[in-house]
Amino acid sequence: MSLNVEEAKIAEIPIKKFDVMFYEAITYTSHVQTKTLINLINENEFGKILSVNASFGFNVKKIKPESRIYNKSLGGGAILDLGCYPFSFLNLICKNDENIEFESAKGTFAITGVDDSAEANLIVGNNIRSNIRIGFKENLDNKLIINCELGSLILSNPWLPEVKSFIQINLKNSNYKKFITSDKSIFGNQIQNVSAKIQDKKVNAKSPSVELKTTQGREGGQIETPPARICPSPVEPSRKANTKDSGVPLSKSYASE
Repeated sequence: MSLNVEEAKIAEIPIKKFDVMFYEAITYTSHVQTKTLINLINENEFGKILSVNASFGFNVKKIKPESRIYNKSLGGGAILDLGCYPFSFLNLICKNDENIEFESAKGTFAITGVDDSAEANLIVGNNIRSNIRIGFKENLDNKLIINCELGSLILSNPWLPEVKSFIQINLKNSNYKKFITSDKSIFGNQIQNVSAKIQDKKVNAKSPSVELKTTQGREGGQIETPPARICPSPVEPSRKANTKDSGVPLSKSYASE
């Protein structure tokens, strides 16, 4: 959709004026695994959320300047390509009257000028602390860990869940896996969700599918970072080039406190 908040606001004008059906292509939000997770949180068996740790990253062994993920003009970079996935989950748990604030951030840039890794510590609302890590430089755990007052929930494949998946549940007196089976693939679920809304002639897909207001900032609150553009399907590790390092320094670092 856009590369920054200014472009998103321009696009928002005709979307609202002409009632354009608009959906953000973050597919995991339409999967039954995400819906099950949100239901578990809402049931309050785990108490209040204390922290959320999320990562999404893989090792790209050779930089191709012409590729989308390393081309600045095409919206390349780890933050736009991968960072919108874990950040979108914070939007799901952030209430309308709450803010998402950055405590600190650090990362590195590739030789093409795009960021190739980043890490941030954030505060969601008044009490939830979060750590997000993303990048193209190493294979990260790619997990979502939600620590609560009475236990924790762990998703081992939160961003690209398969037809069969599970949520690891840890409580004071029991630990178990809640197995989940979807009748469609991750993309099939998204197509079904959007198709149903088209048939119902509704502009936005129902939660937890991400709506326009999430991209622009929630009503009554303000997200203190430019919103993510529509996330494409991330480049999977199996597609990366298996070539030798060119010997050229691949990146430089940055940090902010």
